[in-house]
Amino acid sequence: MIQQKLLVYTDELLKLQKALTHNNIQVVYLKGLIQHFSLTKQWPKENPIDIDILIPLGTFTQVNRVLKSLEYLAHRPYQSPATRPQVSFVKTHALMPIVCDVHNQIFFPTKYIINILPLKLVKQITTELLGRARTISFQNQKFLILGPEDMLLHQCLNFFFH
Repeated sequence: MIQQKLLVYTDELLKLQKALTHNNIQVVYLKGLIQHFSLTKQWPKENPIDIDILIPLGTFTQVNRVLKSLEYLAHRPYQSPATRPQVSFVKTHALMPIVCDVHNQIFFPTKYIINILPLKLVKQITTELLGRARTISFQNQKFLILGPEDMLLHQCLNFFFH
């Protein structure tokens, strides 16, 4: 069952990247299958939980349109997605729901922790990390991911805030 779900997840990841590329939208993949593969050159032993993408400022509407074309629905459509640091989209599949988390910012504090970084600084860091992203090849497609140092920074700060 794990392998079947991994195949479904991978297929969805490839469809998403193809659609984004077709629409000239460059996103950076955070965590998950792409990061695991880039670090180990192996398939994960566990199923990925979701797809996390970091989008450039001002591209939410385009990304939203692409996700809708792939039958994803915003998890909480009543909230204003363009102003939130992360919006989750869900697609129904027979084996499992497929979740795509769209990040407008590289990290953000939860409601349980005081926001110690000003939004302006978070946006600046986000822009810098997007600019330093590197390209990897996965299943004959090109994906942008964070470099090793930026992956570590993101993971440490993400862990701290969560």
